Amino acid sequence: MTRILRIADIQTSEVLYFDPEFREKCYEFCKKRNIEFLPSLEDTKQIYVRDDERTDFHKRTVDEAQTIDGFRRAFDLTVLEVFRVNPLLFVCTQGEFSGVVHYSDFNKSVVSAYLFEVLFQYERMLRVFLQECRLTNADMVELFSTKASAAKTEKRRNFYQGKVDDYTTRAFEIADYPPFQTFYLDDLISLANMQGLSLNSSVVVVRNDVMHAHDLVDKDSGITDGHIFRFNGFEAFFRRAVALHHDLAMVRNRVAFMQGLDEGVIFE
Repeated sequence: MTRILRIADIQTSEVLYFDPEFREKCYEFCKKRNIEFLPSLEDTKQIYVRDDERTDFHKRTVDEAQTIDGFRRAFDLTVLEVFRVNPLLFVCTQGEFSGVVHYSDFNKSVVSAYLFEVLFQYERMLRVFLQECRLTNADMVELFSTKASAAKTEKRRNFYQGKVDDYTTRAFEIADYPPFQTFYLDDLISLANMQGLSLNSSVVVVRNDVMHAHDLVDKDSGITDGHIFRFNGFEAFFRRAVALHHDLAMVRNRVAFMQGLDEGVIFE
């Protein structure tokens, strides 16, 4: 079972606090990165909010909407809505201030490593599901042939015919691997959906970004200093990651019933 990624896992614990002796530098720092406030060093319930009209700060109490529980699941749609209102949040773990988190913190390596494990589990579970459906590699090749025949453009037809030809050429080599081991994630999803599932194919984008070590949250290309991130890009990534978690749970649950593992489950 994959561990759950929590907000506390991606927070920044080494926080830059407001320092009245460096008021101008604090303002420049926040302005450059589009940060709205800095925490107070004396009282973590107080923040210094950036005031662009006065090129300064004003002090106020932290709103509840600006805080998030460190134990909260990182990939939950309610978290997305919290970030939509406040891109930078105070993290409270077990009732105490433990750090801050910005949605760009989803670019941290701990997130990519976690998603790598989720994707590993998902692909493996899809292969098990397809075998439980009594399917073999031959069924996947038949799917490629069907898509090649139904393709509306020559490019798509050649794409799927290329998959058929590649499998045919490597059939002897592929026979040494476990069933479905040599097929891509989007192929596994397509065949699984033909068995009555409704899996989200957009999770392949997450898979490619993680495997190729791409940033999961894009920077705003219109900002030259590179400190501003696009919320729209973050939202698109986040929704795909949530879909990945949902689909993994769906396939895992389906496999459990197909293998008869539900027999020992008691619902009260």
